[in-house]
Amino acid sequence: MLKQAISSRYYVYFLLLSSGLVSQENSSRSFIVRTEHGFIDYSNRIIICRGTANIIEKQPVDDTFNLIEKNLRLAKGQARTQARKNLVEIVKKVNFDGRLVEDLMTNEPLIKNRVESLIGSAYQQGEIEYLEKNKVAIALAVRMSGIAEILVDVEGYRSEDGPIPSYLMTRAIVPKSERISGVVIDAREHSVDP
Repeated sequence: MLKQAISSRYYVYFLLLSSGLVSQENSSRSFIVRTEHGFIDYSNRIIICRGTANIIEKQPVDDTFNLIEKNLRLAKGQARTQARKNLVEIVKKVNFDGRLVEDLMTNEPLIKNRVESLIGSAYQQGEIEYLEKNKVAIALAVRMSGIAEILVDVEGYRSEDGPIPSYLMTRAIVPKSERISGVVIDAREHSVDP
């Protein structure tokens, strides 16, 4: 009886230990900031935003069948424009060196212009969705590496008060002898929030 109790005790310890290790391996920690129109995924380094627009039904002046196609194209364009506007608002909430990108954009007009041009070149994430009640939705995405390159590249225009980041610069315009390099630490598995 005593042997059976000891062996079952070790069996329970083994199960607890193995289940803890398996759950620790399977739970990849990700830090996602959700907003009304999209989210910031710090672990995958991507920002995704969604824009929607109504499909306006215009009446044909002449008997053309291309009117439906034109209405869809207009609605898709409006949805992309709305997604870009939403993307600007989400990018402003990104945490860079303990400061929000919004603060950096208000202090430096060069940063604001570069971030807005980066958002202008955002790529479509997924398929175009046709929703109920004659609506269309489009998701746009931007990689955080582009934002980091912009914020690090304007080193000469940054105020002297803030901390100077030592990130790896990959811009081709900077000669190799003048590039800043540093150690990049991946702390995703250690419950570190960006």
